[in-house]
Amino acid sequence: MTEVKNVTLQKQFEIEKPKFERLRTTVWGILQNKLLEDSIEFLSIQSRVKNATSFQTKCERKEYADPFNDCTDIAAFRVIVFLDREIKKAEHSIRELFQIDEENSIDRLHPERVDSVGYKSLHLICSLGKTREKLPEYNRITGLRFEIQIRTVLQHAWAEIEHKRNYKGEHALPADLQHRLMVTSGALELVDREFSSLADAADLYAEELAAGSESANSDRLSELALIELMSDFLKKANLIERPEIRNLKVKTDDLINELKTFNVNSVGDLRNFISSPDIAEKLITLGKKQSSPYHLPGFYRSAMIISDPKKFFHESVASHPGISLSFYPLSFLEKVSSVLEGTDVVEVCRDAGVGIDTQG
Repeated sequence: MTEVKNVTLQKQFEIEKPKFERLRTTVWGILQNKLLEDSIEFLSIQSRVKNATSFQTKCERKEYADPFNDCTDIAAFRVIVFLDREIKKAEHSIRELFQIDEENSIDRLHPERVDSVGYKSLHLICSLGKTREKLPEYNRITGLRFEIQIRTVLQHAWAEIEHKRNYKGEHALPADLQHRLMVTSGALELVDREFSSLADAADLYAEELAAGSESANSDRLSELALIELMSDFLKKANLIERPEIRNLKVKTDDLINELKTFNVNSVGDLRNFISSPDIAEKLITLGKKQSSPYHLPGFYRSAMIISDPKKFFHESVASHPGISLSFYPLSFLEKVSSVLEGTDVVEVCRDAGVGIDTQG
């Protein structure tokens, strides 16, 4: 009789499975768009629909009376964020998107036992909700429940190791190995917290830079300082900041070495350099003449060219050659010349043997 019941359950699952596959595709798209819209940094969004065997095994173990309603993770998602602080942000976004089944959701980030270490994750049981019922694209799937797990990269790594090696449970290993396992788990939790703490401190440092705090003036140059001081300058000058500026991949070391040629060695030096009246005024004028907003290397290299074209092309470029410095657009050099009035930057560039892109 049990075999007949199992065969019937598996056949029924194959009939119902397409609905859950459609649910998986639909939710994945909604979820990804929301996280991107809310500027939540995540490594990946994983998703899956159970297979018939897995579904049957769980139904037998849990003794579900109504399997397709009682099993809340037939379709499941895993949002893997980088930092512990991003979990709450992701949770907030998800609560805005979906209807949450609070009774069946589980918070495994805050264990009840103080000596508990190991697997951590937030499990939210969701549905698309009644507000989507009348929309045709959600037909027959709005009442289906699904699970979303949110965890950090380190929590995910630990969960995968624990699962693959079957280290679950208090007696999974001999006492000495179990103790080492617990110590390792605790260490990972501390590292997770420290990563978030470092990110918070970096954000605070960025705010202090933008506010003009003098406490950072003696600090060495960093990419964070370059970005924040440039952003502050552009904001005050009513110039547009290039949208991708904070994610722009540049050779920061090259840029910092070029600035050192101009005796710009610290945050204070950099602040004074770009805010000096002669350079600042011309940077603003040049920014308004250009067809596209400043990006990070372009902003500081423009400041150096404005300060001293010969020094820049003969010393900075010559001592730090690279692909990004090999060719300068002719149109850009002509605009800098018009800003400097009396200095032919095109000729200076040619004299230094730096390539000029006549198409640019």
